[in-house]
Amino acid sequence: MTRLVACDIDGTLLDGSTAIAPAVFTQIRRLSRLGVYFCPASGRQYSSLRRLFAPVAGQLSCLCENGAVVFGPGDPGPILSKTEMAREQALALCRDILALPRCEVLISGANTSYLCPKQSDVVSLMRDFVGNNVALLSAPEETPEAIVKVSAAGTARRRWSLCWPQGGGRSSEWPSRGRPGWILPWQTRGRASGSCAPPWTSRSRM
Repeated sequence: MTRLVACDIDGTLLDGSTAIAPAVFTQIRRLSRLGVYFCPASGRQYSSLRRLFAPVAGQLSCLCENGAVVFGPGDPGPILSKTEMAREQALALCRDILALPRCEVLISGANTSYLCPKQSDVVSLMRDFVGNNVALLSAPEETPEAIVKVSAAGTARRRWSLCWPQGGGRSSEWPSRGRPGWILPWQTRGRASGSCAPPWTSRSRM
């Protein structure tokens, strides 16, 4: 029987900090000696997780991008699972997000974040603070690989709502957080997006 501990990162192992506490690595090694696998499970990119768990990164499987990509152990590990979004749906969503004022789009490949930045600070946030591999595009259509997740990043003064009128009437809405920089408040990935039919519509509310 395989025993596995899968753990969220932001707000769980990271709570206002940018580094994993050394005691966590001690516990991961202890679990390994007991035959228990530890797996970070996060919306983060694989490279970001490897940086966070650098002392034990090679022995971990990582569930990345909200489950859209799973990497096995290794330096780096192999891709064990990848769920791709339908490309035309993903690109339509990217265009709608970019049409929103003060809103950026983050396009996720297997281990690269693609940005079409309106402002430079979103680039430094994703590359320097979050620790992602980042590539810049002039348009979403230039994304050179399969898209596994699309995220909206917005400034912190507005409430946005994205709706799918043909997807069962579902909508996703988030309030601004009032903090500096950018937030990643809403995401869709390959498996979830399958039930969301275009056209995508969006609206903003103060």
